[in-house]
Amino acid sequence: MALKDLEVRALKARDRAYKRGDGCGLYIEVHPNGSKLWRLKYSYLGKDKRIAFGRYPVDGMRVFSAAAPAFLERAAPGGFGRRG
Repeated sequence: MALKDLEVRALKARDRAYKRGDGCGLYIEVHPNGSKLWRLKYSYLGKDKRIAFGRYPVDGMRVFSAAAPAFLERAAPGGFGRRG
């Protein structure tokens, strides 16, 4: 399920970092200091990997909703796969 901007803004810092998924491996990671970072979880040659796309709200949600599938499609011939 896709996250809405209002839901992301409402995420508060906790004692430990936590994640909220946006679907297809894309998620936002909330750190104890309150910073929010867009990440994508994927697999490469059977190993789980993750890549950071940028900070919220500096970089908008629409950018990452489009960037994650584009990254996976370009990389697919090289052995990338989605991990949720």
